[in-house]
Amino acid sequence: MTSAHPNGFYQSVFEHSMEAVFLTSPDGTIFAANPAACSLFGYSESEMLLLGRSALIDSSGPAFAGFLEQRRHSGRARGEFEGIRADGGRFPVEVSSEQFSDDQDSPRTIMIVRDLTERKRTEQELIESQVLLGAIINSTADLIWSVDAETLTLVWFNRAFSEYFWAHHGVRVWHGMGAEDLFLQQREVLVWRGLFLKVLEDGVLSTEYTSPINGIVLQLNLSLLKRDGKVFGISAFGRDITELRRSEQKIADYVRQLENSMQQTLLAVANMVEMRDPYTSGHERRVGIIAGDIARELGWPEEKCRNLELIATVHDIGKIAIPGDILTKPSRLTPIEYKLVQSHVERGYEILKDVDFPLPIAEIIYEHHERMDGSGYPRGLKGDQIRPEARILAVADVLESMASHRPYRPALGMDTAIREIEEHRGTWFDPVVVDAILRMIREKGYSLPT
Repeated sequence: MTSAHPNGFYQSVFEHSMEAVFLTSPDGTIFAANPAACSLFGYSESEMLLLGRSALIDSSGPAFAGFLEQRRHSGRARGEFEGIRADGGRFPVEVSSEQFSDDQDSPRTIMIVRDLTERKRTEQELIESQVLLGAIINSTADLIWSVDAETLTLVWFNRAFSEYFWAHHGVRVWHGMGAEDLFLQQREVLVWRGLFLKVLEDGVLSTEYTSPINGIVLQLNLSLLKRDGKVFGISAFGRDITELRRSEQKIADYVRQLENSMQQTLLAVANMVEMRDPYTSGHERRVGIIAGDIARELGWPEEKCRNLELIATVHDIGKIAIPGDILTKPSRLTPIEYKLVQSHVERGYEILKDVDFPLPIAEIIYEHHERMDGSGYPRGLKGDQIRPEARILAVADVLESMASHRPYRPALGMDTAIREIEEHRGTWFDPVVVDAILRMIREKGYSLPT
């Protein structure tokens, strides 16, 4: 030990160190032990001077002999051993030792002992948690794996990943395999490499992948693995959603089947209405086409446009309850007869009020003779009280009716129908709907269906 500092300085460091520090000879004789050493081992300093190193550190076995040999050759050594307390309890310790010569040139050693109990407990808990996590990951049906960021080869994978490639691709998976080893078709290789290159560029990726070989659909979630800010890999999670997508497709097919059935039913009902009023044959179908086209011009979703078109094909269904001789009367109706004809919207509502349809079919039919200023019937609704679908239907109905023949009058023509709608823009008819049909006719060459 050098004498560059006064002995008082070393004594102070020795006494106040939080680590257990011993001054010993190479053979294990203890010359001094600080308070931290006494606290750690449960002995007084004088007791430890008598006992020596072998009573405090388990020196049996080749490991400690190697430790001493290393210190003899290099002047210093470090190792992990078992400490022995005064009560006989054993605990893990780390021993660091350095050899030096004192002022009389006698060989001496400093031995620092650290209690590793907490560190070992933490390490054991980490091992146990890793084992548990590994068991959980390997028991899940989801595919979990990681690849090297530079080579894009497998670093780690769970059991589900291995079983997936064996079951669906006939490939036994090993560490270090790349996409070209996992897939038989070059296009699959290119797609998978493309996915990993994409996540390297964007940092994260969520997508669906459908195998062109077997139709298996995987929901994939990929993200970067970083250490000290540097990307070293890609973690990947894959879930087989094939059955989910198949179920969704079955449901979609069933819904389409129901929609087709509903459409056929509505068309059949429309035909029944036309049989009661042959002079207006095709009116409801044409009104439906016009209403659907207006809705498209307004930017409505196609499904909603088609549903409105279907509703319009039965907008006069309530006429089933009106006597046929009134519907086909060639002269003008009396006030009583007109009131009876007006009741067809209420009859239509009663007929359809319990029908389950994507749009409120009964209410729309109930409102299609209402007017924006409240002058319509049957309830005198105004403005936003009238459903948007009914406002479109009102314009389509008047336009088609005026442009077509009726039992009591000849067709008034397209120009007269347009003029009527334009004159009542904002009073009877929704200005947005009127502007849409005028734009269709005047700017886009729209013509009424035949």
